[in-house]
Amino acid sequence: MSKRAFINYSIDYPSLSKGDYLALFREYDEVSKRKYNFSIYDNYLYIAEITGGKTSGWLNQKKLKKLIAHSGLGLNELNSLFFDISTLNREEFRYSEIHTKMLGKLGVKYEQKYYIPQTWFVFENIFNYLAENKKVDRTEILEEYAQRLFSDFFGGSNINSNNYDKGRNEQDIIIILEDTILIIECKSNNFTKIVDDASNIEEKLRNTFNSTIQYGANQCMRAEKYIIGNDPAKYYDSNKKRERNKILEISKGNEKKILKIVVLLNDYLNLAESSNQFLEDKTKEVWVVNIFALEKILWNLGSISKFIEYASYRCSNIQTIEAVSSDELVQFGYFISPTFNNFIPQNDKFIAVRAGNNFANWASEYEWIKDCKEFNYWINYQIAKGNCSKKQIEKDFNIKIIEP
Repeated sequence: MSKRAFINYSIDYPSLSKGDYLALFREYDEVSKRKYNFSIYDNYLYIAEITGGKTSGWLNQKKLKKLIAHSGLGLNELNSLFFDISTLNREEFRYSEIHTKMLGKLGVKYEQKYYIPQTWFVFENIFNYLAENKKVDRTEILEEYAQRLFSDFFGGSNINSNNYDKGRNEQDIIIILEDTILIIECKSNNFTKIVDDASNIEEKLRNTFNSTIQYGANQCMRAEKYIIGNDPAKYYDSNKKRERNKILEISKGNEKKILKIVVLLNDYLNLAESSNQFLEDKTKEVWVVNIFALEKILWNLGSISKFIEYASYRCSNIQTIEAVSSDELVQFGYFISPTFNNFIPQNDKFIAVRAGNNFANWASEYEWIKDCKEFNYWINYQIAKGNCSKKQIEKDFNIKIIEP
């Protein structure tokens, strides 16, 4: 676990698009105002402009301020997005500390000059900083996002949220279909740092994994046992016996297919895609997936029956098909490829498939659509709020806004 986690933490970036990050910053808008004292979402395009390949090398303070002149950000706000390397003790600095130092930062500052990597992947630094905030914020944001996503795909009438069984145990989301029940648990805890030379790194990773992914899988198993063992299985809107009302009743649950899914806010150092290698034996038939990979998969499949087919595969504990980059998008790409039906090695045959990143190419179209959708929403939102005018946006970002 520690070897895979450290490599992914140090080298790999999540497969989030610019539109995904823009959507995240919208969800985390109030959090960013508390942590930065300004809105990352409102200033997204100004930030994207200086990381989008149009600038290179070191910028002096005057040029950087000119690039974001209309954003309204002052020097103090600007400096909060950069790590001041003059404060760094170079003799004691280790490579493995880069992610920790860059948490919440776009680039580095030295005296009156700034260096900004030319890639939107630096948005991950900001997202991880925002996601460090209070657990209640992360949990509510993830659950609300997941509820909207599932409601759009399965229909709102099939979605049951915040369910409490008779023993007062909560299950985040239960989706009731004709012959299938989906048990969903949302986990928003996040890994924020990892070092390569800690003597107890494996133990720390395992403890974090157990308190997030393993715990979510255990909750799904508990719900399955409750539904199968009770006919009908009743759920309520509160964990307080005197104040609760019945909101869901499941009859003959033991006659239906039950699929268990843990939805994450991020990839947990890319341990999510291959989590069945680390889950306890009793929970290996639980699918673990991050919310944005799930969103892309739902878009591609388009139908409930196809989703059930893929979810059934991911809940089948097949450990012989693995993405080289530990990316769920690669797993799905292999599933929809002609190769899949012809080559699915069984766990006990000592044969394995290591699928390359090209299997994730199917997601490019969705990412382009998501980028355009979120960008258009941002423009209309900023104009409606009076933060900037259409003319100003066109001038600042050298674009032409076409009215629908």
